[in-house]
Amino acid sequence: MSDSASAARTSAVAWYFGSTLQKHVGIPVGIIVQAYAGTPVEGWIPWEYQSDIKRSRYHKQALDDVAQRQTEKLGLSADAAVVEYRAALENYQQRMAAGDTMKNKNKRLMAPVITKPADLGNQYPQHIYNAMVHPLLGYGIRGVIWYQGERNSKSVQQALAFKGQLTRLINTYRDLWNTHSEGNVTKDLYFSLTQLPAWGATQEHPSEGLEAPWAVSRQMMFEMARESGNIGLAVSIDTGSPVELHPKNKKPIGMRHAFTVLHDVYNIYETGHGPYYTSYEIAGNEVILSFKGNGSGLSKARQEPLNSFAIAGADKKWYWARARIEGETVVVSSKFVEKPVAVRYAWAMNPSQRNLLYNKEGFPASPFRTDDWPLYKEGEEEITVEKPKKGPGYVAKDWSRPIMKPLK
Repeated sequence: MSDSASAARTSAVAWYFGSTLQKHVGIPVGIIVQAYAGTPVEGWIPWEYQSDIKRSRYHKQALDDVAQRQTEKLGLSADAAVVEYRAALENYQQRMAAGDTMKNKNKRLMAPVITKPADLGNQYPQHIYNAMVHPLLGYGIRGVIWYQGERNSKSVQQALAFKGQLTRLINTYRDLWNTHSEGNVTKDLYFSLTQLPAWGATQEHPSEGLEAPWAVSRQMMFEMARESGNIGLAVSIDTGSPVELHPKNKKPIGMRHAFTVLHDVYNIYETGHGPYYTSYEIAGNEVILSFKGNGSGLSKARQEPLNSFAIAGADKKWYWARARIEGETVVVSSKFVEKPVAVRYAWAMNPSQRNLLYNKEGFPASPFRTDDWPLYKEGEEEITVEKPKKGPGYVAKDWSRPIMKPLK
């Protein structure tokens, strides 16, 4: 049973998901939270299921090299790290047993972890899987909420590879859970993916480039939800912060996961997500965009013109587009583009303050692009996103968004 004490120890996204689900299905909803911040997807997959992936930042060989340098230059060895960890763990357990639960007046005492050398840390392939997933194999579950991706979206090159890695993780978990449960967990175990929220400076350019890997990560998840079976998507570009990595308000994300599951798994709602782009048609100097998931109709966040679409011609130069809703479509154009060939929507790290597209049920449209132009050139310098700094007097605040009212 959930109460204030148990809720405080769990994931806010998971709590809002579970409580919303329980209200609508009328039965107890059990949630297993296995969360570990700052981890790449490689850490969550058994090594034998990813050993053929080419070397990357979080590849086993790369981290073995880092561990060797740490041992040689810093004198860090695996044995010494384990001894230090066990001593710190004993101290932590003693303090907790004595009721000394606070590190200082503002921060709780946390259990120690090993981060160095790199071959013992949480970035290392399969370590998180071994400790947090493998013990659960065979346990009867109906689905998985996946909220991860920041660590694999530090650059556009990384984000482009994320789709294949996440596909591999999903296929691996489905196979292992089905096998270890003796077929009681289905081979198409449901996954609900969390698209990355808005983060960083608010969007100024019609379409951001190498400086916006999160836009690429969102596209990878959108493609998976659109192309694959039994995969849902919680869009969260209208949540977030210009500075802080994670949104303070987790309620919209948790509820969107719930409504997606209520639609996809329980068949309770006609609408479980926002508009998904499906196709386009060029008519003169206009592009007509079609969507599914429109619910009772397309809408917008505010009663001002839609200003979140970009349009380009064959020269691949992007301009802000005029956009209007016409029935089940959005029609876009620009006086600067006589012969349009491509459209992008909310293609930026932080498009949250543009006037975004929704359906009338209050679910936001996923960012998308109609083009298949390369998002980087082979050999192009890798640009890594840097964490913004909080200015003096910074106070996190939530952003306004339409109220969600799903259609039955």
